[in-house]
Amino acid sequence: MNTGVFAKAANAVISSAGRYDYYLNEVLQPVIETWQCYNNSCGELVIDSSRQAGELTLRSRAICVEDNVTQVLVEWHAEDSIQALYDYNAQQCHWQINAEAKQILALTPSPIYPLMRVFTGAIIKRVAQLGGNAPIIVPDIRTDTLGNQKLRPYRATRSCAFIADEEIRIQGGKYRCGCWSFIGDQYGEGSRFWLDAHNNLLRYSWLQAPGQAWRVDRVEVKF
Repeated sequence: MNTGVFAKAANAVISSAGRYDYYLNEVLQPVIETWQCYNNSCGELVIDSSRQAGELTLRSRAICVEDNVTQVLVEWHAEDSIQALYDYNAQQCHWQINAEAKQILALTPSPIYPLMRVFTGAIIKRVAQLGGNAPIIVPDIRTDTLGNQKLRPYRATRSCAFIADEEIRIQGGKYRCGCWSFIGDQYGEGSRFWLDAHNNLLRYSWLQAPGQAWRVDRVEVKF
């Protein structure tokens, strides 16, 4: 499992970085999700994002070539430590738990969603390009999946639709966005996703259960 391709090149700079803030019923939650973009030693763009919530740490690093995700390295650290390398050049997923012998799983050519919020805008636009309803591959972190089976390829169907152009406010700033629906798994009809002109996810909202309304906002760090 060659993970060195995800490292930042020695002379590379971080081109952009930021975080996503999580609010439950308008109260800021202790969820830390950060992201940064840089080039690897091959000159390829790497998007690196991690999330810490309680005892769980989740990290996704994706190599992007001409707007296509070619490789994704996902790490799950909780009771077990799991690592999965999704290699779309070879159509394989290399899955390993607790440093044991890795398993090689076949991948379908469906687009991958590398879990983190920084990747959400791109997968919404990709599903839209595929007609608004398409199968995607998601590393499995569903709540009913056993802990020692996390991150295996899970094939899901997602649908999306453009709703309207809107202006939103985040920490005093005004942003023109396209508001989208993106439906599947935990996201129902009422979920909303706001993307800027570069397909960055600036905000999303969804109702987890009655009385549990989530809002997530993107905050970019200025260099």
